[in-house]
Amino acid sequence: MSTPKKRSRPAKRASKAKDYIVGPAPDDAFGSPSGPPPPRGPEAPPLSIDERFEFLITNPDLYAVAREVLPAREPGSVGRMLSYPPFVYVIFLCAISVFGSARSTAHHLQRPLWWGAVRELVGPAEADALAPVGPNRSKWNYYFKRYLKENIPALRDISSDLWIQQALAMGLMSEVNSRGSWIYPDRDQVIHGDATVAAPPSDQTKRKTTDKETGEIRYHRVDEDASCTTEGGGRKVYGNKFRSIATRLANTPHSRVILTLESIRHKSRKRPPTATTRAQPSSGS
Repeated sequence: MSTPKKRSRPAKRASKAKDYIVGPAPDDAFGSPSGPPPPRGPEAPPLSIDERFEFLITNPDLYAVAREVLPAREPGSVGRMLSYPPFVYVIFLCAISVFGSARSTAHHLQRPLWWGAVRELVGPAEADALAPVGPNRSKWNYYFKRYLKENIPALRDISSDLWIQQALAMGLMSEVNSRGSWIYPDRDQVIHGDATVAAPPSDQTKRKTTDKETGEIRYHRVDEDASCTTEGGGRKVYGNKFRSIATRLANTPHSRVILTLESIRHKSRKRPPTATTRAQPSSGS
């Protein structure tokens, strides 16, 4: 057997002359080598539920979103008039994150302590047109399925534009402020993202289950968009994953403004999601 011939290497191509020169990196590009990191800001004090609700209902952008996305019906329109104006249901939607669930929100808005705050805020003329108590869960479910659910994409887009305007009005991402360094940028010039897995309304994964001992068949509510995903640290959790983009002021607790909120798909593209992201008008957190 003959020895294989050695292949000749191709001639190297002449490198094209560069039309630029890389200069030395400035000493402060990544911060001063001897400079200490910026001091930590003050710890944010906890907010009580009534404070969170007050910040929510006093946000003027919440009512602007309601007027833009859900205009009130004209007098004399065909069909039964709604029991509450659209902004009440937008308040209800946002208050779910304050009280934890739609059932709890309906219960709180039935009490004068919480519903009275809404009536006092909108003024005497608007308050006289409101019912003595807030909407119950049945009225909420009807309005959400009939009117609000199909308008969630528009509500999300308009809310995101208003959130950005809120941030700019607070001085965030200003072009005239200091940018800091690459290592320690000024806090109000940083946009950061975060993702979290929200627990679905039901932790059931099958619509129908059968008890192996008794043979009893039970039917369950299942969130079609929920799936198993991995959180930081490798922990497996079941739910819906959401991503938020936000910014905040330095040394100012509860100044975070969420700029956008989106759901993150984890299932196959062949299985389109059925649930809709509930984007809510922002109040500083």
